[in-house]
Amino acid sequence: MEAQDIINIYRNMRTKGFDFGFTDSEPMSVLRSVIKNKLKGESISIPQNPRDWEIYNKEGAEEIAAELSHDLRKMLGAIEKLTFREVLSVISFFGFSLEID
Repeated sequence: MEAQDIINIYRNMRTKGFDFGFTDSEPMSVLRSVIKNKLKGESISIPQNPRDWEIYNKEGAEEIAAELSHDLRKMLGAIEKLTFREVLSVISFFGFSLEID
């Protein structure tokens, strides 16, 4: 996988979760936090349900949350296989600023 594959997974997640508020600031913050922690080598916790994802808890939300979690796992697995240049592309796409200690 390449950086573009991660971006495509992200775009699919946005489409899937749109009607459940996935593109709102709270779910985006959840997603960005997990990705940023993965890139920094810190521990991560995969959101599992509508509450974890902070999406609208309406009919179908459990299924959407499960799909988002599955996609996030694919994304995180792909991040492990990126070259340094591709990691920089992901950092740029998500607008991260990673401090090096």
